[in-house]
Amino acid sequence: MFLSSARFISIALVLCGFCGAGCGARTGIYLSDAGVEPPPVACVTDLDCATGDLCAPAECREGVCASLAATVCNDQDECTSDSCDSGTGKCVFTPLTLDLDGDGYKAPKPGFAPGAPGSCGDDCDDRSAAAHPGGVEICDGVDNDCNGKVDEGAAYNGASNAVRVSSTKFDFALGASLAFDGKNYGAIYTGHSTVSSSYFSGLSRAGTNVVPETPLTDINSETYAGTVLYNGSFFERSWEDARQDGNYEVYFNRFDSNGKKLGPDLRVTNAPDFSLNSVPVWNGSQTLLVWDDRRFSTRSSDDVRLFGQLVAFDGSLVGGNIPLTGASENDEGPDVALGQKRVGIAFTSAQHPNGTVHTKFFSTAPDLSDVGPSTDLGGTDVQGTRLVPVAGRFLVAWEQSGGPMVPHGPSILAAVVDESGNVIQPARPVTTGATIARSFSLLTLGDRALLFWADNQRGNFEIYWQILGPNLEVLTPRTRLTSTSSDSFFPAPSFGPDGDIGVLYVNLQTNFQQVYFVSMGCVLHPTVK
Repeated sequence: MFLSSARFISIALVLCGFCGAGCGARTGIYLSDAGVEPPPVACVTDLDCATGDLCAPAECREGVCASLAATVCNDQDECTSDSCDSGTGKCVFTPLTLDLDGDGYKAPKPGFAPGAPGSCGDDCDDRSAAAHPGGVEICDGVDNDCNGKVDEGAAYNGASNAVRVSSTKFDFALGASLAFDGKNYGAIYTGHSTVSSSYFSGLSRAGTNVVPETPLTDINSETYAGTVLYNGSFFERSWEDARQDGNYEVYFNRFDSNGKKLGPDLRVTNAPDFSLNSVPVWNGSQTLLVWDDRRFSTRSSDDVRLFGQLVAFDGSLVGGNIPLTGASENDEGPDVALGQKRVGIAFTSAQHPNGTVHTKFFSTAPDLSDVGPSTDLGGTDVQGTRLVPVAGRFLVAWEQSGGPMVPHGPSILAAVVDESGNVIQPARPVTTGATIARSFSLLTLGDRALLFWADNQRGNFEIYWQILGPNLEVLTPRTRLTSTSSDSFFPAPSFGPDGDIGVLYVNLQTNFQQVYFVSMGCVLHPTVK
């Protein structure tokens, strides 16, 4: 029997009263939307119930598939990552920290001091088997007994004869960086003949070649050496080149002590404008890259920001590019260093509206998360920044203009901040005696820092060094490292064999700049055992 339209509507309204608010809703009366499980899967054998995950298996029971208990992996060890291998159904317990130097002591988790609760490791330097709790302090450029002091009581004497590193095939060479693999130095630099390319040379304690000059790039495009580090297992470097559409992008690779690359070059950025000045640092398990990036710049407005990237031990990217600073300050030329709990980043920043350039600092967690606020350390038309960890804080240094029409000032300046960016020692000059001081670098000694720089105290530019304390006190007088009749610039230091400190630098003594090497020896004070 058919109902009239009016009566149908009346009955529908009555039914709707019973339904309440759910009446007429799309999902109110469908079982699938009410959390009811789908019907069981029919089966004949257990193979019909294969899930593809042996950690969450199923079996055939009375013609239907039934889930079995999932594998739960927990070894009750806070220092492992617990997981189940879906291909085997077995538990995998992966240590969270590494022992790259094989001395039986693991490095702490990033962000933890060695031996601290929850650190999962007490090795203060996992790049050297001679550094661990209970070690004996010797001249070797590491903190052997893990007391926070590198080569404590050491004095540095003399300087070796300068050795030319870049070959005669280059009309000029520049951009040098140096690291030590426990046996020899690894030097990288940019050499120019028809185009600029990057090269590697293995150097002995005296600076002679143990690995011949080896190209690190094989592209027909401008490329630069960048910065090199040694993580305890192999060398790493980051750099920029223009192989893609004439646009400079950041790249990364790993290579062994013979200069052999361990994989293809890894492209880190893919931005519409230049990405430059990349710097790597090793946090104990990953490499952190920081650079300045112009992807937000336009024809009418510069907008340069700092970005970062995590790279795994196997050389693969971890996630994407990480923005570290915001818009409109034109942040450039970063340097990065690993502190006890935080990563410090120093950089130059154009101060609007007057256009002067200051030094700024901020810190992040060891994985580049938790970006802290920026601290303005001042400066006048700052040319470049460097920083190193010293005694649980960061020593930040920079060079700057000497005023209108003077490209460089008479001193290198420095300040000290804690790991959160709070100023402990305000900026002040840390070098004296010259009308121009420029092109400097820093090397941490744990509780103090070595400063290398070029100045014209004796007329031409020579490389000098001195040791600074954690409050910027000068602990040793300025000492000349090079001695030529021509100019020397851009020192790049590294610890070497027996605590030697090797320094690459650029010199003009052949009327065009080339890369040279010089070193100084370490001698422990007799009272230091």
